[in-house]
Amino acid sequence: MKASWFRRFLGKGRGSVAAVLLSVLLALTTTGLAPQRAAALDTSLPPSLMGFTRTSPASAQVGDVVSVDWQVADIPVTTVVFGFNDSLGRSHQVRWDNSSGALSGTATASIDSTWAAGTAQVANVAIYSANGFITYYPDGTFYKNPTGLSDPKPAILNFSAATLTIANVLDTSLPPSLMGFTRTSPASAQVGDVVSVDWQVADI
Repeated sequence: MKASWFRRFLGKGRGSVAAVLLSVLLALTTTGLAPQRAAALDTSLPPSLMGFTRTSPASAQVGDVVSVDWQVADIPVTTVVFGFNDSLGRSHQVRWDNSSGALSGTATASIDSTWAAGTAQVANVAIYSANGFITYYPDGTFYKNPTGLSDPKPAILNFSAATLTIANVLDTSLPPSLMGFTRTSPASAQVGDVVSVDWQVADI
């Protein structure tokens, strides 16, 4: 019986077979059993910096660790860099790196002797993702690469809140330098007189 039925089925022709296959495919699609194509990654989607806060003290010295918490939206980032400029205009980085990516984290850096004493301010914040990177500036502008990225979401970013005060950094290898001296008392003296000499040094 089964063999006879199968021969009769084949005898119906190619058109009937195609119709049956189409019916099966439609049934699979309707029931959700057909394979689904993965959604394409939107490569124009940028990471968006939504906020950051310095979580370490406002004053730091050599050996201290500076930390800044941050949050982004839309897609994970793999690197976040806070660019600080010290009182002499020298650049320093407080950064976070993780190849797995994240939407939040804490950037850190250790203060060393290259940080000049005085005020250190955030000059820019750069965030990197698989789609590209965006650099934010205190005046509200930003730079994106590649240029085909969409603009990031708007956010209120308080750059001044992350400002640091670096305590005086003493270079222990620096010697005092005698720059001059002058006797300020008379050239002639006798018992009971006071001799005085003014002097000046440099560096320390």
